[in-house]
Amino acid sequence: RQIYIVESYSTYLNKARGFKHVSSNYLLRFTTSLNELLDNAERMIDLSTKFLKSDYFKMSDNERITALENTEKKMSSVQTTLDIEMNTLEMKEKDGTLKESLKQF
Repeated sequence: RQIYIVESYSTYLNKARGFKHVSSNYLLRFTTSLNELLDNAERMIDLSTKFLKSDYFKMSDNERITALENTEKKMSSVQTTLDIEMNTLEMKEKDGTLKESLKQF
């Protein structure tokens, strides 16, 4: 998941840079949101690493597995949010392109 999130982040930022019909305010909100999501993902990964250390938290194996499963769910949520943010941005770009094309008629 971590690799997917980092690759998506990079891909989405590169795509967003090429958009011509999305306002700079929306692009700023988008990049800020992506940065926050990436930061959250990094914190979750760090926490997961700590869960795996037997001397960091006093937990049973079952509690560790549950904690890791919860982290996986949160990472999945981050991934979904990244995808939704990008889809929204792409729709705005397509809408702007369509409007521009219609003006030519």
